[in-house]
Amino acid sequence: MKTRRTSLYPSLSERETLSKAHHATIDSVLKDLKLHSRRMSMITTALADETQILDRLHYKNKNQHRSSLCSRRVSELRKYSHRVEDFQICGLVNDIRQCFFGKTNGSQQKQMKGAWSYHPDEQYILKAKEQTSSFLNLLRKMHTISSETFKSISLAMQTGAFIHLFLTLIAITSKIDTIVVELIEILQPVMSTLGRLLAIFKPDINVLKEIPDSPRASDTDLNNILRPTLISSHTSNMHEKMLPQPTTLSRKIVDVRSKAQTSTGGQRLLRKKRAKNEIDAIFGF
Repeated sequence: MKTRRTSLYPSLSERETLSKAHHATIDSVLKDLKLHSRRMSMITTALADETQILDRLHYKNKNQHRSSLCSRRVSELRKYSHRVEDFQICGLVNDIRQCFFGKTNGSQQKQMKGAWSYHPDEQYILKAKEQTSSFLNLLRKMHTISSETFKSISLAMQTGAFIHLFLTLIAITSKIDTIVVELIEILQPVMSTLGRLLAIFKPDINVLKEIPDSPRASDTDLNNILRPTLISSHTSNMHEKMLPQPTTLSRKIVDVRSKAQTSTGGQRLLRKKRAKNEIDAIFGF
């Protein structure tokens, strides 16, 4: 099923018909959409350049490599790239912004300067969000196809033939995949921004996802959790157990010099006794 952008016809209302409590929210939404529009404009321009190069390579080599799996993957990637260009997501975001300055689908482009004076109806914002969601799904599908194309080209390179062509195709495929990932990262906050805008008309809509209910605890468990506990005596006992016991250190002073003197003196006496001989014993020395 092809994803196409359909023309939307907003029903504009004066600014005074909206509560003043929502004016700050709309100012923030318009500021965020302006930043997202600038980023998407640069990225889509880069995608158009890479698609033109891919078209030239495909038309030049399609007759020679028509039956190969690599050529079929490249052709499929081209089709999705053109579908992304034909959707014109930047135009959709700019149309949403210009609605707040009085532009309808048939009127000329308005200068988005100064304060906004109008606001679109709820159905217009809802349909714009649905189209943005479908375009996001298209980008995710294109990301999968670009990864498969990269794998098929890598396998074809192992043959060693047409290596220059395959290297060029790998470079373009990698670049396109990088651009698609960046567009996905931008469109996710755009979806949340449109959700904030839609919440003005439907206050019961929660922008955040619902958190699944956790198993409920019984009343006794809640009482045990919320009951205050006395921790002073318990912690004091724990500190007494955890503190290390004091150890007594005895200091013993040893006179090394005296021992050295006694040992050396004994050696000298022994040496003197050993120095006597028999002649000294006879004469009484």
